[in-house]
Amino acid sequence: MADEFDEVRRSLLKKGAKGATLLAAGPALMSLITACGTNTKVASSAIGVNANLKWATDANIDWHQFKGSSIRIGLAQHPFQEALMPLIPQFEELTGITVSTTVLPQNQYFQNIQLDLASHSGTHDVLMTGPEVIWGYIPGHWLEPLDNYIQDKSLTDPSWWNIDDFYPNLLNAGRWSGKIGDLAGTGNLWELPVQVETYILSYRKDLFDKAGVGVPTTYPELLNVCQQIQPVGQKNNPNFAAMVNRGITDWSTILTGYMSGFTTWGGKDFNSSMKSTINSPIGIEFTSLWANMMKKYGPSGWTNIQWYDGMNGFAAGKYGMFLDCDFFAQTYENPAVSQVAGKVGYAYMPKGPEGQHALSDTWMWSLAVNGSSRNKKEAWLFMEWATASQTMLTATLKYRNFNPTRKSVWINSDVVKMTSGWDNGNWRNVVDGNLSKYAKIRWTPEPEVSTMGTRWAQGLVDVYEGQNASVAMNNAANDINRLMARAGLTV
Repeated sequence: MADEFDEVRRSLLKKGAKGATLLAAGPALMSLITACGTNTKVASSAIGVNANLKWATDANIDWHQFKGSSIRIGLAQHPFQEALMPLIPQFEELTGITVSTTVLPQNQYFQNIQLDLASHSGTHDVLMTGPEVIWGYIPGHWLEPLDNYIQDKSLTDPSWWNIDDFYPNLLNAGRWSGKIGDLAGTGNLWELPVQVETYILSYRKDLFDKAGVGVPTTYPELLNVCQQIQPVGQKNNPNFAAMVNRGITDWSTILTGYMSGFTTWGGKDFNSSMKSTINSPIGIEFTSLWANMMKKYGPSGWTNIQWYDGMNGFAAGKYGMFLDCDFFAQTYENPAVSQVAGKVGYAYMPKGPEGQHALSDTWMWSLAVNGSSRNKKEAWLFMEWATASQTMLTATLKYRNFNPTRKSVWINSDVVKMTSGWDNGNWRNVVDGNLSKYAKIRWTPEPEVSTMGTRWAQGLVDVYEGQNASVAMNNAANDINRLMARAGLTV
């Protein structure tokens, strides 16, 4: 998730002797860190991999052209990693390429990868990453552009792999020219999306029924619903809060529900000159609305709430609504871990002030090739296989890799059946709308996105704690502008 990356990135990019020592350590340190990871090998026979691979051999390429070689994959501990790992022996059987993996908790993982990339050691050939993360990698030429591999017919069968099957907004999130001021979707393709989350309203249907309220479609309606359900929930739990959202001073607090609402409201992070516009009248108005909503209807200690606190607390019945990740529904609807299974409804986030349909920001996990890899073609074959429709379908059906990034997987009849039961199909309908229409990266690409977002989050917290919204957001915007100027990122 975004918060772990930000913590590591700030520490590694901080100027000073300590950071320089870490980066200068190069391959020796990388060997040490890699050794601390989980170097996992799974025997094919242990998981029944000796299966029909005709779907892969139908591709008009020579999967065995690098037989006998080996690659290393860097993976963060995550549901996508858990879905991919059992399938890797299929790739080894298909290609004759030996795959080793480094699996680490997310904050350690990002540190490991950052050191590998900065030292150009090429320890990992393929790495797990995300669009906002790679904006910090591209200026240093740390990643390999993928377009030439996609166009090389000795490596890629275009009709079999079918790049058009990816949701365009998700695929385009991995494109960027590297030029400050250019939006995502232009320039080279640097990564392939493998798992995505969008942002929706999850709410307690039982409490809504008791309070006699409907699903809010505007922010005034949302505030009214908060007011109505809070006393209903507090009858059984005095600490019940009508609303929960992320609140820590970290860019992940901005990234999810807040950024989705901010954009729907008409806000933008920067103008065309890369000057911060979070202090525009629209930005100040929405930030004040969000902070005051959390002050009045959120949990005490809101500024300590991270994503898992919100998810687990909602599943425990502590909260009435949560504007956040769509696939948290897997937790809410699991009666083994949730007290609200079967009681949760799902809807789009509220509309904008003039009736604009709710927009969603997005976070996605992707795979990329290390620019210093000595096995780039082998690495591409792995990525081609890992992002192929059948691999993604198996990962989704068997290991619950939600949400998949290919249209054919999302509309597969078995996946539809699996996901249609939550809230009588409303969950799937909302997520389907986000994937096809309303969700995309809402940030302007630039290498300091996490630092900028964290300063923005501090402004939001300042408003929550009582500072005038105009003062707080002007202070945040001024600090962000100074940051961008020092980094040479203004246009």
